[in-house]
Amino acid sequence: MNQLAVPLMLLVWLGSSVAIAADWVPIAKNEEDGYVLYMDKANLIQEGAIRKAWFLFDFDKPRLTLDTKETYRSVKELNYLNCADMTKASVTQQIYPERMGGGKPAAGFSVEEKNISYEEVIPGVGNGEIKLSGVCGKAPH
Repeated sequence: MNQLAVPLMLLVWLGSSVAIAADWVPIAKNEEDGYVLYMDKANLIQEGAIRKAWFLFDFDKPRLTLDTKETYRSVKELNYLNCADMTKASVTQQIYPERMGGGKPAAGFSVEEKNISYEEVIPGVGNGEIKLSGVCGKAPH
């Protein structure tokens, strides 16, 4: 079996299982970029200082992927957030043609556990601060 086949099948399975049981709660709205950021409260997993959380970006208008120029309206992301040192890692990302993760997944990526790399969340830059606040109850200083 192709080396990418297993991770991609796992990614599709994970994406579909989250969509069935998800409790998407809005945690931020970005008027300028035209999206609402949701967090799945039902599938939050805690392992020590690490919290594994699913997020969903729901866009007002269709967007195009940079590489294949496919149209998408939403993105699901699995992030690992370290509440002790206020860092995060993007583990899985999947784009969808319809809003709220609807339709057949179009493209995405998944990082193997051994290759996960945490990055510092810079206050006021991107949405990492919002994610940490939503998951950990606090934001970086």
